[in-house]
Amino acid sequence: MKKIWILLLTLSVLFVGCGDKNNKEDKIVIKYGLWDSVQEPVFRDLADQFEKENPNIEIEIENTPYSQYWTKLQASSTGGVAPDVIWMNGPSIMKYTEHKMLLPLDEMVKKDSIDLGKYVKGIKELYNYKGVQYGIPKDVDSQALWYNKDLFDKAGVPYPKNDWTWDDMKKAAIEIQSKLEGVYGIAIPFYDDQGSFYNIIPQNDGFIISEGKKTSGYGNPEAIKAIQMMRDLIDEKASPDYTTILENKATEMFQSEKVAMTYQGSWRASPLNSDEKINTHIGVVKMPKIKKSTTVVHGIGYAITKGTKHPEASWEFIKFLASKKANDFIAKSGITIPAYVESQNLWASNYKNIDVTAHINALKDNISYPVSLDTAKWSHVQNEYLAQVWTGTMSAEEACKKIKVEMDEILKKEK
Repeated sequence: MKKIWILLLTLSVLFVGCGDKNNKEDKIVIKYGLWDSVQEPVFRDLADQFEKENPNIEIEIENTPYSQYWTKLQASSTGGVAPDVIWMNGPSIMKYTEHKMLLPLDEMVKKDSIDLGKYVKGIKELYNYKGVQYGIPKDVDSQALWYNKDLFDKAGVPYPKNDWTWDDMKKAAIEIQSKLEGVYGIAIPFYDDQGSFYNIIPQNDGFIISEGKKTSGYGNPEAIKAIQMMRDLIDEKASPDYTTILENKATEMFQSEKVAMTYQGSWRASPLNSDEKINTHIGVVKMPKIKKSTTVVHGIGYAITKGTKHPEASWEFIKFLASKKANDFIAKSGITIPAYVESQNLWASNYKNIDVTAHINALKDNISYPVSLDTAKWSHVQNEYLAQVWTGTMSAEEACKKIKVEMDEILKKEK
């Protein structure tokens, strides 16, 4: 009898061991590629939540520095070992879809009744190529005018308002510069397309690239005028010169209280809110209106690589990340503004020192970040010529017309 019990016990241990082995082997491992160490802990928490709800799926995060991310992704995609779920950005989406490296998501979206109308329009459109959705919006950036209340008070100039025009801003900037020694009225990040002229040109009824991605808008009078308006800020001493801004950066000059106003992206809200030197006297309003009020938006999209062996499980993870529950969690972390509109006010509520709701309000009038199949080629041309405008070695008209010619040629070759 004793021998029988020993045999049964041995068999039970073997069966349990075999069961554990099979369960582990049967578990689906989804590799999730991203590029931000600040955001990684938030997504590890979300992945843990997902795993509890889906015990047969394990999420393995691959965090690659942005400087290496695209090179590694392209190589791993070619080699068939790319992550299953990845972060995608605007400048790369057309290239990856054109080369059939991403899965179309339309059928999955339809099957699970994902309402893409709940996301910021410009981001949803950014990840739609030739009428097919290849990415679910993750987050969204917007621009706003940040100002230093103490410097305005010292100069005796009224604070900026949400209904300010460009002329209102320029007038205030010139007055502050004339009254406060060593302080400029405004520092616009001329070196950053998303932070400056990608907003200002559309606000003046111009455009960067046509809707069909066929022609440049730089040669149009509206674009030329917008670039000249930016240059006028330097000429009229409302702004530091380009070299000073380039070397010191607009954000740092604002934090050191050498400028009273600056255009800032929503991703700067967290560090500025935490800056104890200035966070007690900072205000934020929408960018001043020119002919219309608008902001260019960019943001990351969740995508599935074409080579994944687990498309269904990958979609289940993206579907979880696209849920209101997950977007609320991301919003409460304060890391980024969710592209999911219903969660955006939770992001703003994180900031107790500074009212950042202007960034949310700005999203009501948004346009997508301009991209094409080979964005990097023409954006390099754009930046090279505009730098000459900012330094005063080329007129706005000449630079914009040169950009138009070269950009059109690049776009023509993309077809």
